[in-house]
Amino acid sequence: LSPGTGTRPVGVRSPTVVGVAASARQTWVAGVVAARPGERVLEVGCGHGVLVALLAERAGEVLGVDRSPAMVAAAGRRNRAAVEAGR
Repeated sequence: LSPGTGTRPVGVRSPTVVGVAASARQTWVAGVVAARPGERVLEVGCGHGVLVALLAERAGEVLGVDRSPAMVAAAGRRNRAAVEAGR
């Protein structure tokens, strides 16, 4: 299923990440990455960190980078607990 179709795969719910529902595309990407505990993931262009949060639930460590300092700050705020836990 292509994430650009606008439809969600059957049985996939959009989780809520700190008050913001993850999009079907973000949920799809997190599923494709299929991060496991102990793995390290790099997200380039992390924006405000919704996908970072989805990946941090599964992976051992996630690093999100963005060219916008405001977006990096927003991602840090959204993922404060994971950052403090070293994930």
